[in-house]
Amino acid sequence: STEIFLNANSTLQIATVFGSRDRRVSLLGEAFFNVKPDATRPFVVQTASLDITVLGTSFNVNTYSSLDYVRVGVETGKVNVTRGDVTLATLGAGGQLRFDRHTGQSEIQSGVAVDRSWISGKVQLVDASFAELRQVFHNTYGIYLKSDDPIVTNGRFNLTVNRSLSVVATMDKLCTLIGKNYRKEAEGSYYIQ
Repeated sequence: STEIFLNANSTLQIATVFGSRDRRVSLLGEAFFNVKPDATRPFVVQTASLDITVLGTSFNVNTYSSLDYVRVGVETGKVNVTRGDVTLATLGAGGQLRFDRHTGQSEIQSGVAVDRSWISGKVQLVDASFAELRQVFHNTYGIYLKSDDPIVTNGRFNLTVNRSLSVVATMDKLCTLIGKNYRKEAEGSYYIQ
């Protein structure tokens, strides 16, 4: 059977005619798919920007609207990534496509391990943007990070966010690393200054 792991703050919609000609779902957010092979009914993941078509494989799709990109990474098998009628890439195991929503440009890499660390609640951020950091904090702790400091909002972050640690412990670690302070605001967000 097919397994789908849905990340926090994500939505998966299943087509009403699922399984008749294909197995079509729509994704907002992030999910890891382990798709059972079925040559007669391809599995299709639709996002706001791209479609990912597979016959049987395991792969991750990150399509949070708060991020400027859509990322598709393949663990096993192959996927076909399209935008409208244009094929952007056919990715095999270790292949990753990063599609920039603003420019329409794609970057393809090979030999990349699929990052599905979010399933276990321990996310390793490497050279992450502030938008990526914000999304991981929101997914892990249900809080929003805010800052008006361009050093923070334009910064790159290397940090492990572990669900087993409190948000305060992780905020302390983050602010020590970047030499900043934070405060908790009334609505539950954390402001980095």
